[in-house]
Amino acid sequence: MKSPYQCAERWLLAEGLFDAVLRELSIDGFRGQEGVAFLVGRHVGPEAHITHLIALRGKCLVKREDHLHIPAAMMNEVTDHVIEQEAVLLGQIHSHGPGYGIDLSYPDHYFGIRAPGFLSLVCPDFALRHGTRFDECGIHVFDAPRGFRRMKAGEIGQRFQTLPGKTAQTLIASL
Repeated sequence: MKSPYQCAERWLLAEGLFDAVLRELSIDGFRGQEGVAFLVGRHVGPEAHITHLIALRGKCLVKREDHLHIPAAMMNEVTDHVIEQEAVLLGQIHSHGPGYGIDLSYPDHYFGIRAPGFLSLVCPDFALRHGTRFDECGIHVFDAPRGFRRMKAGEIGQRFQTLPGKTAQTLIASL
């Protein structure tokens, strides 16, 4: 069986996806906590179409100023949503607080999902800064066997575009 994980040549984001991400992450940001959500879609030839955002909610999540912990039961809920959409988990995005930057931390590099082409994005300032642009986030891609690497601005501009005619949908995983 072919792996669902592959590195796309380009990622196309459904219209409104990044705005939905900012809204979701800012919920926790207003509490002074990191927020997190997953990016879901499908591979279409050499492209990855990111069409859904899975927001995580519930008391079982641990969210602090500089720490996130997602229990296995919550990941099962995320997986159920991915299966229902007949899709693939393409990445995650989380926020860092002011002063923490947009690079991945040690746990981000070594304890998260590590699959070819998987995206790990970091939104600055708890996603609270008005007018934050997509390219102001740390955008990292997993390149096996080296691990995650941060994309430079030029690469972001070439590899990320809008998916015309498709509006982003937000799903909720809650425990």
